[in-house]
Amino acid sequence: MSGEPYTFKVLISPALKEQFRQIVESQDRALSQVLRDLMREYVWRTSKRRKLHFGRVYWRSSGEAIRAVIDPELKAQFEAAARQNNVLPSRVLRDLICEYVKRHTKGEIWEPGAEIKLKHMRQTQRSGR
Repeated sequence: MSGEPYTFKVLISPALKEQFRQIVESQDRALSQVLRDLMREYVWRTSKRRKLHFGRVYWRSSGEAIRAVIDPELKAQFEAAARQNNVLPSRVLRDLICEYVKRHTKGEIWEPGAEIKLKHMRQTQRSGR
C-alpha cells in the first residue's frame, strides 16, 4: 500500500507523557519510532489472539498529545486490529504506552514489535539468498 505518511495522534496525561519520554530517551530512541513499534506490537498480538483487552477501560481523552508519522500500511493494519477488538485505536495506544512505562519501571526491558522485526529480517534473508 502506498500513499502519504499519516500523522497519528494520541492524548495522554502529562505525567505519563513525561515518563514515556524519559524512558525512550534513556534508550536513545525516538518517541515516534517507539509509538510505531507499539502499533506493530498490537497488530502482531491481535494476529495471535482473537480478542485483546487493550482499550477496554475508558480514559478521558484529555491531556498532552503525542504524535508519530506512520506509513499508510501500518495505519490500516493498526486500525483493522483495533476494529477487530472493537476498540478505538487511540485508547489502544494509550494502554500500550502505559504497559511500556510499567514494564520499564519494573526494570523489564521490552522491545515492542520485536517479533515483527525478526520475521521481516528472516524474510529479507531468505529472499536475498
